[in-house]
Amino acid sequence: MNIPVNTVNSSLLLSQSRADFFHQIHSMIEQAQAGSQVVALVRFGIDRLRKINRHHGFAVGDQVLEELKDRLTNLEVNDIAVYCFGHGEYALAINGESESQLKTTIANIFEILEAEYHIGNETVRLRFSGGVALSPTDCMDEACLVLAAEAAREQAHDEGGARIRFYINKLHEQTLHRERMS
Repeated sequence: MNIPVNTVNSSLLLSQSRADFFHQIHSMIEQAQAGSQVVALVRFGIDRLRKINRHHGFAVGDQVLEELKDRLTNLEVNDIAVYCFGHGEYALAINGESESQLKTTIANIFEILEAEYHIGNETVRLRFSGGVALSPTDCMDEACLVLAAEAAREQAHDEGGARIRFYINKLHEQTLHRERMS
């Protein structure tokens, strides 16, 4: 996996407030516009977390979440912000040179996150439903970008999970409305 060395300490960003995360996205969008770059907002959640807890026990489930947090904290990616929305729900904002470069980076990140988790004598493999929205392609502001990524994540989840979907304009009426208003 060729993920560049990080320039942002994602461990600090993992514990930030929602307002700080939105401010970080806003700054990334402004930087991207000034430098002809692209920002990807990846909204994802763990599929079947309850099943993991029932099968392996809550202690193992909690340790898996801690290991996931460690993996997110230690991602070696340039210009990344990481946010935890709640139990098993996350978002990444990544600034990149092009859509194709960001798609490769996102695939590499999920390869790391989906690798086996060894907790004591248990081995757990996580599945994720995720949605990706891009700025400036899909949206020009942080709130719209989060809504678009969430719409794509819901689509991935509705299709059975264990997949990442990119936003398309037909997915979310509210996102389109917000884009017209800005």
